Amino acid sequence: MKRVICLILSVILMLGLFGCGADAEVGKDSSDTNASDFGKNSSVDNSSQTESDDGSKESTSSEEDLTVDDWRTHPEDFKLIALTYDDAPSFSSATNNSTVRIIDAINKYDGRGTLFVIGKDLTNKGSILLNYAVSKGFEMGNHTYSHQSVSTSEIGKNWTALENYEDFARCQELVKKQVGVDMKFLRPAGVHANNALYEAARNLGLPCISGNSIQAVSDYLSETSADMIVERVLDNAFDGSIILLHGNNTRTAEATERLCEILYNDGYRFCTVSELFELKGVDYGNLPYGVMMYGIDPVTGNVITENMY
Repeated sequence: MKRVICLILSVILMLGLFGCGADAEVGKDSSDTNASDFGKNSSVDNSSQTESDDGSKESTSSEEDLTVDDWRTHPEDFKLIALTYDDAPSFSSATNNSTVRIIDAINKYDGRGTLFVIGKDLTNKGSILLNYAVSKGFEMGNHTYSHQSVSTSEIGKNWTALENYEDFARCQELVKKQVGVDMKFLRPAGVHANNALYEAARNLGLPCISGNSIQAVSDYLSETSADMIVERVLDNAFDGSIILLHGNNTRTAEATERLCEILYNDGYRFCTVSELFELKGVDYGNLPYGVMMYGIDPVTGNVITENMY
């Protein structure tokens, strides 16, 4: 009997030891599996993150590539032209008029231009149109207060340097007060000038701007059709040119809309007068007084101070 009992106890003991060993192996396998899975998951996550980082870098590079063609950043890759419009503001609203058509046409092609302001017209018509132009990136230029500050037989009065100065200064102050900008350039009435006018311009610190080196566009004349305006502007267009137009008629507005498409497709970009000098590397502080400026020579890079027509 004792032998039977001992045998039974031995069997029970052996079974218990076997069970513990099995549990230990199971635990060991489970632990190894989890560690292995964790390592694999980490590897997948890291790989996925690396791919994501690479993708992000490629995306960023693509976005940077898109800015390479921007004319403000890389002006050397384009032909620059300054479209300028006299006798602003010709209208008292910023809707349904020729000047707004011109502004919107130039903006459509990622450009901006320069409006030369007559002070008395700003007094009569208000600043709404000019404020709209400024909000669209346009620059303002001084076109006198009275539109008479010049010595010509047309007007019949010789203005002194002081009289010129007072007329220009009145326009300068008015635009600053009502539009909030400091004008950097002067265009005298009729683009006529003499020593008294140049002296006043120098005292004001306003270099004189003309335009159209080859021939006058004369878009202010009713007999000058939109077709003629387009033809004459294209004749005057070159890299660094300043174009003199007027923003008060539908013929010029129509011509501008057509010209923007033609010139843009020919590699031109539309900038203000200030931008033209800046992007061509001409220091504003070194611009000459006592002369009219017509643009920048595309070969020499020098300021053109004599007309060619």
